[in-house]
Amino acid sequence: MGIRRVVANLFFAGMLLLALPVRPADTTEEGRALMTELGCANCHSTLNLRSSLRERTVDLNAAGLRFNPAYLFQYLQRPAQVRHHLGRARMPDFRFSEKEAFALVQFLRTQTNVSGQWPALPSEITAQLAQPPSHPGRDEFLKTLSGGLLCLTCHRFEGKGGPIGVELGDIGARLQLTGIKTYLVSPGMFGVPAAAMPPQFYNQNGQQFTELSPEAGRKVQVIADFLFNLAEEKRKQLEDQFRRAESKYSDADASLGQTIFEAENCAACHRHYSITPRTNAAPDLTREWERVRAPWLISFLKKTTAIRPFGFHPGDGSRMPDFRLSDEETHNISMALLTNSPSAKSVSVTNLSAFSRAKGNALLNGKLACLGCHRFGATGGRIGPDLSIATNRLQPAYLFDMIRNPRRMHPDTIMPKLPLSETTIQLIGSFILQEAKESASSEYLSLVDSRITHFATPQKTSSGSSNYLRYCAACHGPEGLGNGWNAPFLPVKPTMHANANEMTMRPDDTLFDGIHGGGYILGKSPFMPAFGQTLAPNDIRDLVNHIRTLCHCRQPPWASDNSVRSSP
Repeated sequence: MGIRRVVANLFFAGMLLLALPVRPADTTEEGRALMTELGCANCHSTLNLRSSLRERTVDLNAAGLRFNPAYLFQYLQRPAQVRHHLGRARMPDFRFSEKEAFALVQFLRTQTNVSGQWPALPSEITAQLAQPPSHPGRDEFLKTLSGGLLCLTCHRFEGKGGPIGVELGDIGARLQLTGIKTYLVSPGMFGVPAAAMPPQFYNQNGQQFTELSPEAGRKVQVIADFLFNLAEEKRKQLEDQFRRAESKYSDADASLGQTIFEAENCAACHRHYSITPRTNAAPDLTREWERVRAPWLISFLKKTTAIRPFGFHPGDGSRMPDFRLSDEETHNISMALLTNSPSAKSVSVTNLSAFSRAKGNALLNGKLACLGCHRFGATGGRIGPDLSIATNRLQPAYLFDMIRNPRRMHPDTIMPKLPLSETTIQLIGSFILQEAKESASSEYLSLVDSRITHFATPQKTSSGSSNYLRYCAACHGPEGLGNGWNAPFLPVKPTMHANANEMTMRPDDTLFDGIHGGGYILGKSPFMPAFGQTLAPNDIRDLVNHIRTLCHCRQPPWASDNSVRSSP
């Protein structure tokens, strides 16, 4: 018994060191240390931070075998820190609606892949699983815990025990009874290393489990059944809520849940056997000092809002979650992103006259394509960031440079370079900065009602179909039905490229000109941008050919002697 106590103390000390990393005194270094613990670089791939978070969080391969679906439904909507061995890392809030959370749960319920090869469960455990739970008393439970087991070394129960593990009193609501008992037999089956949860009841010995502790089966039964019964009332409340959701959201199936799982890059922080983490899934933060103002960044980190309402890569549905940062944490991360870098480039903003403001307004609302993608007040698309908050959010020089040459600032952006004079660039930039408007909304678009389209990182050469998804589908829809997720925010319904009756009347040259020069030159909506300075002539030709596959039609016969031009 003395040796077991020594082992327990050593184990507890080791886990405490893992959970409480050394905090640097320097604010910038402290911010970088916190971002490492939170796993920020798992999505913001360009951050030079290495995190082991993914190897220490819950392995979701067997989530359907372990977790109570009703608990997951509540947790995804109101996440809280459960595993204190992760230090300051925590499950952030993605602001899932009921339907989004329900779809995710439907997907997680199907995940029943146990890692590795394992023997059959001990016969006494199998027999227990075939029967309703027994009803051990509190005294028997506490006696079992104190009988040489290490449970309270890490876990707390009724205010006693270690501060690292999951609270034992909550387990019966969080987990299925079969999941609790299987986990106690072998935590490794669920991807949990022995360093985090050492086996105490059984050990794998070749093709079978053998007892590590006398009467291991009885101990598992007492602990699991008591904790399961203890949470009966809480579990009933959760299950009532979940049943109501089942009746309301019958169309939110596992397929939709998997799409949301991939969109939010859940695999970046949780292991999954078939879904790999997405890289370049969030903005490059290495030059954040060049892009944003410090007061805005501090405010944003404290309470995140939807800068890009339907994904960093438009259409992928990704969201910047809320980590519920303290004031100190917010300050330290802000300093890590904004300090030790060159000062932001200064630029003079022209003080516009009433005439110039009116001209800027007329250009923005009736001539240029900016509001096809960006909001300005209550008007405009939801593809790019809201221009209403540009005054408070952006460094002026950055805004002018983005208007001037978007891809020089962000090589992967879909924002096209427009054929604007420097005078017009100065006018539009100054107008946006001086005419701040109240944003109509700072919420993300629904992951259920808006169609998620995933884009691969663009290559040097792209096919017409991949470019159509990347540049056109947000408005015209992936199948060319004019029903893209950005279409409801446009004053004119986008062209239905799948409409053979309409597209048969348009020559290939006209389609080429519309893509190259924008809708305005064809007498169509100015919110259709010009891609002539962004896409090569061959890429535009491929887009025209892809549109022909969507409508299953050809250009009018009178135009058949002409081919799509190879240059503008």
